[in-house]
Amino acid sequence: MQKAVDDLIIHTQSSNNSENDETGEEITSQPLTINLLEEHYKLTIREKMDRFQKREILLEAIKKYNSLASFSFLIGKTAWEYRDLSKEFLADRQVVIEGLKKSVYTYSEVSDELKRDREVILASVEGDIIDGFSLVPDDLRGDREFVCKVLEKSAFSLKYASEELRNDEEVVLNAIKTSGLALQFASNRLKRDRDLAIKAIKGRAEVMEYIDSDIINSLLNDRNCLEDILSENPYALRDFIFQARRVNVPGMENDRDLFRIAFQKTKEEKFYHIMGRELREDKTFILELLDITKEIYRYLSVELKNDQEIKDKAEV
Repeated sequence: MQKAVDDLIIHTQSSNNSENDETGEEITSQPLTINLLEEHYKLTIREKMDRFQKREILLEAIKKYNSLASFSFLIGKTAWEYRDLSKEFLADRQVVIEGLKKSVYTYSEVSDELKRDREVILASVEGDIIDGFSLVPDDLRGDREFVCKVLEKSAFSLKYASEELRNDEEVVLNAIKTSGLALQFASNRLKRDRDLAIKAIKGRAEVMEYIDSDIINSLLNDRNCLEDILSENPYALRDFIFQARRVNVPGMENDRDLFRIAFQKTKEEKFYHIMGRELREDKTFILELLDITKEIYRYLSVELKNDQEIKDKAEV
């Protein structure tokens, strides 16, 4: 195991910088290196527990190895059993913050006093522990600055923000930058706001799933708006085509102008795969696309691949 977990460095401390263990051997405050492979079975369970219950060792374990799993075998117990033995540290602010960042502990486990601590909650979110923001006090759920920091890490936490903040356009748009799925937790007013919908789609196309259907229909039938959105987020074309099929707006998969924008903005052949048959068989349009990216040649039909003009353009 990684050279026996890098030869654990154990720091022992006492008020006079030295003490005697149960065998009478002096233990100094200097680092004590233990080769885990050689020394593991020489230590009694009690001796191992005494050392690992020290706060400094727990912190080092969390910071360096992300969890207690690498250390659990030293005390002959599972990592979860060891964590239960270390619950005295769940009221220790520094240990809790480090443990939450590395997902060793969960927010629901920490002391009630620390549950109100901003840094503790942010550490919980940083560790991708979703329950963190769902349990915070109401006053913090309405704290705009604090909520925005949380949303940078977890857009889903918008679900637990105050009603006022879920109705705040700037807060919602910032959450959408992290994940478009955040829009589902915005107020109904914002979900029906056409201008916000356009801004959101320019950032994250997946928000379309949570936008009012009437707004989606209006966008699908607004040529200038579609081109404006795709000029900033060409990847939204796939989602628009999906929405068009869902509401029976025909022809978008064969829209030359929209696909031209997508290819010109990205130079990526992936858009060929969502083109309709009409465009795939349009020699003139394919020649135009080959000027943008020659990568589409390998996906063409046999007939087009054998066309000399196509081959010359693709330089094959």
